[in-house]
Amino acid sequence: MVEELQSELIAHEVFRVRAGTSGLVIITDLRVALVEWSKVVMALPFKSIRRMEFNVEAGEGATLTIVPVSLRHRPQILRIREADYTDAAAAVASVGRHLNPAHREEVVKEVGRDHDRSPTFH
Repeated sequence: MVEELQSELIAHEVFRVRAGTSGLVIITDLRVALVEWSKVVMALPFKSIRRMEFNVEAGEGATLTIVPVSLRHRPQILRIREADYTDAAAAVASVGRHLNPAHREEVVKEVGRDHDRSPTFH
């Protein structure tokens, strides 16, 4: 997967967002990937992403949350440094363009009723 992701980085427009001290969110025009310590932790096509949100709270800093459609993949909640807020906002806007209703129709057909629910966090 790392080699495939590297070839995408060369061939396609990319957004990169640093996450915490060891993470990197990479967005190509084909997928969203999370790399931690040079290992690909998650690499999903846009049709497999339910939600991506960027939250900034007073006194708490910022987080970037990536929620996959399938319950087989864990949601990722990543700390974003203040210096990377602009990159995070641009990345979320890019993903948002891919998650419009026309693209989402494919996901509902593929995933099915039981897997199309958000996980519950405790």
